[in-house]
Amino acid sequence: MKENVKEQIIYMDFLRVFAAFAVIVLHAAAPLLKKMAEGEMTLFMHGNLIDSATRWCVPIFFMISGALLLNSKREFDLTFFLKKRFDKILIPFLVFSVIYFYINNKGFDITQFILKFANNAIAGHLWFFYAMIAVYLFSPVLILFVKHSSQKINLFVLLVWFFFCSLFPFLNGIIPLLKINFFGPFGIYLGYFLLGYVLFTKDFSRMERLLIYVLGLLSYFITFYGTYYYTQEQGGTFFPIFYTYNSPNVLLMSIAIFIFFKYNCNFKMKNTKVLTKISSLTFGVYLIHPYFLGISMRNTHFNFLYNDHLLITIPLIGMTVFVICLILSYIISIIPIIKKVI
Repeated sequence: MKENVKEQIIYMDFLRVFAAFAVIVLHAAAPLLKKMAEGEMTLFMHGNLIDSATRWCVPIFFMISGALLLNSKREFDLTFFLKKRFDKILIPFLVFSVIYFYINNKGFDITQFILKFANNAIAGHLWFFYAMIAVYLFSPVLILFVKHSSQKINLFVLLVWFFFCSLFPFLNGIIPLLKINFFGPFGIYLGYFLLGYVLFTKDFSRMERLLIYVLGLLSYFITFYGTYYYTQEQGGTFFPIFYTYNSPNVLLMSIAIFIFFKYNCNFKMKNTKVLTKISSLTFGVYLIHPYFLGISMRNTHFNFLYNDHLLITIPLIGMTVFVICLILSYIISIIPIIKKVI
């Protein structure tokens, strides 16, 4: 596949938009995961049902970036690469770090800002920048690697990554006696980067796709039930291991979602301008959404949405926040002075 043929990668835009929406829904459902400890089992189960179904959203973002970046046909130039990538990420990183620090602390203290900035303690969703910067710094090695590797070598590397960055950490969470070392968050997202490229360039037979979908669906039920079972075993204290982005179950769900969009949302469109624009604004949606989601959670007029018909109201909250953030991101994107922040 060629990166510059829009019809061949139209599903990437659909996938990016859907993943951005899923992030908001995931965060909207998150408060319900504490409800078992408060004796509200029904609320917990609804939250678990929704959150388990959206855990793939963050891995998908790394897979999309890896697929497009590692598949680039452009002659690699390190200076151009670093400038282009970090122009897009450093300005938003700094600006939104300042904004969220000010919002969360009701003021600005430079010493506290530096300390929290250095320790990824300003706002929960900004962790994405720290992981992405690390991956981008190492991606030149990956770019050169995939240009000279084969599908067999790529699969071997992914298999090693699966054992050390997914399976072993997962088992260590279930069976604490296993203190097996692994490559940490850097290795986790670097692996998703390579995985996206492999899934993007590899063709899958209908039978292989069916197997992937079955494993993805099975992984969803494992995520849901495993989280319920161990949370109950811990007296209602939320058990997060099945939710971690590197767990085997989330990994398999992410693969299933990627493959589904690749083979079902890659149709031709007469006009892709609207979709492409919305896709380009999803970064801004991700950066802005916690503020508006927080407002909806604190607003007494929305509190009832967390009590009844949650399988409908949580996605409704997610869609409302998504549209608001999309509109605001668009407005920012057409203002010359500040458009670089998204």
